Amino acid sequence: MHDFQSNINKNRLLSKRFQYAQGVSSPTRGIKFSALQEIARKGVEQKVIDDIYTFEENGCFCRHKEVMFIAARDRYNLYYPVVICKRCGLIRNDPRMTRSSYREFYDIEYRNLYGDGDLEIDVKWNIGVRKGEKIWQFVADSLPGFQGVVFDVGCYMGASLLAFSKRGFVVAGVDYGREHLEYGKKYSGVKNLYVGGIERLAELNKKADLIILSHVIEHLVDLESELKNIRNIMKPNAYIYIATPGLFWRTTKVHNRNFLALLNNAHTYYFSLDTLVYVMECLGFELVKGNNRIKALFKKKDSCRSKDNIPHGEYRRTKAFLKRTEAFYSLTCRVIRLLALFHVKGVVKWLLSKFVTMRRFYEKRYPIFQKGN
Repeated sequence: MHDFQSNINKNRLLSKRFQYAQGVSSPTRGIKFSALQEIARKGVEQKVIDDIYTFEENGCFCRHKEVMFIAARDRYNLYYPVVICKRCGLIRNDPRMTRSSYREFYDIEYRNLYGDGDLEIDVKWNIGVRKGEKIWQFVADSLPGFQGVVFDVGCYMGASLLAFSKRGFVVAGVDYGREHLEYGKKYSGVKNLYVGGIERLAELNKKADLIILSHVIEHLVDLESELKNIRNIMKPNAYIYIATPGLFWRTTKVHNRNFLALLNNAHTYYFSLDTLVYVMECLGFELVKGNNRIKALFKKKDSCRSKDNIPHGEYRRTKAFLKRTEAFYSLTCRVIRLLALFHVKGVVKWLLSKFVTMRRFYEKRYPIFQKGN
């Protein structure tokens, strides 16, 4: 921990607020805590201090070793080293927690830390059902008349599969949360929901026409081997749907250019559409349809892109974007603090909200304003 903190102090890309400070519990601006989240946060922090949660190196997908240090903390002020590869531009958590540490984290603190424990189970179910309908619509728009076998990896309660099963698809899903899977079986009628990972789907002796990876790929511990395992349970010419927080889109549209608010310790990778396409093409998939949000559909193919064929200029583009957004965020904070001295903070917040609304309008209407997004 101390070695990484020393490196980021010397070579950091962004401001001092990305440094880790042990024992500080206040989250970054724009992130609110419940009492349950704070208990989970303290639990994770203490396990890191006590070496119950341990860390290991996580080399870049492109095999390049040179990096720029971005952060040593996440939005909850948990120790969380983040770097960007100077060759391919892929952002990753490195060093990251070991697989065994992640297994315990997901089993004990994860759901509560990220607010899931504050929601009633029927609310979570309805959110999942709506998400499934959106996934179905994206696939149907991209592949009219598509039918077949659908596997959902990291399906949670299996609610997203309901949109496919009621339209005649053969469906199955896996997750590690037994309690939520049992709830899903009861309310969806989908019986093929299994506790475990990809290995449980491989045991079905069926190959998928479509794999759903909805907010899963950013959690993978071993990006290459786990995607290869997923490829092995797909038919030739099958498809894979991927949703993940798009680096440029989410930082700008959701977190109002506050990049620190995007960082959370459960994510091992942060993708732009270009870096995601790079990874997928290197592993034998081609892009069918995708956007910067990121929602994307890939098709399995026989040929693979060389890892040496990196996304051109992605490191420079991402570096410039992060510096530009941090400068914008820092300026906004200074203006708020300055005008708060004159007791007009409420007025300032109202003006800033109008400014954000107008900026988003012009970004949507005039593409020239979308540089870097």
